[in-house]
Amino acid sequence: MPGRAPGPSTVATIDAEPESPPPSTDLEVGAFSDHGPWVVVPDDLIWRVGAAELRHEVRAEVPVLLAPSRFPPLGRLVRVLASVGSALGAWYVVDRRRGPVASRNGLSRRLRKSFERLGSTYV
Repeated sequence: MPGRAPGPSTVATIDAEPESPPPSTDLEVGAFSDHGPWVVVPDDLIWRVGAAELRHEVRAEVPVLLAPSRFPPLGRLVRVLASVGSALGAWYVVDRRRGPVASRNGLSRRLRKSFERLGSTYV
């Protein structure tokens, strides 16, 4: 018959859905999907050797690391005092006598730059 494609005239239908593979065996370890591109075998991971002991040691250090110290860190104290002190000293020597507006502008500018150098903790 003209205009028809060659081949059989009936279309076969498949009633059964394709069988999906079983879920991955590493779902308890931390896989992200049931059918990942690889399978994690914990016993084959050499970096895990000694990890339990290391975790135990680190957990034992936590209370010591979180305990407050009696004195603030002296290095940080010296750095803050030097930065803010030099800003205040320069303002006192240079800008303080230039009138209220110039004095305020000079102090603000010098302190802002000092705190920017010190970091976000002091802003």
